[in-house]
Amino acid sequence: MAQEFYPRAPRLPLRAPVTVRTSPSTPWAEGWTVNISRSGVLFAMEGAGIPDGEVEFVISLSRGALQGPGVPLLPDLHCRGRVVRVAEDSDGRSIVAASIRRQSLRRVDGTSGRGTRAGSSESPGPQASRSTP
Repeated sequence: MAQEFYPRAPRLPLRAPVTVRTSPSTPWAEGWTVNISRSGVLFAMEGAGIPDGEVEFVISLSRGALQGPGVPLLPDLHCRGRVVRVAEDSDGRSIVAASIRRQSLRRVDGTSGRGTRAGSSESPGPQASRSTP
């Protein structure tokens, strides 16, 4: 049987803060996104606490490079996925590739948007308590 070819999902360059943890009992580690697609995200981190295996992460679109004058406040993207690759760049930062298995959009005020799974029990993430400007 011939193996089917699935083209790689297009990547969107995006620099936005990201927080990552491996379980609800572990602290959030901080980094920033490099790019994102419909199936995964590439992010950079400095220091210890590089995740491995199953992860929960929040991409703070509300604080990312897409914000600007005349742009309404964007929601944050709450995701669950799996780390698929970790590498080091020339500056010694860890570059982490993670799949996105579940996702939901949450406005900064904590209310949810549509997610990929109804009734998701994802935690609100580290920025859910901030107020809108």
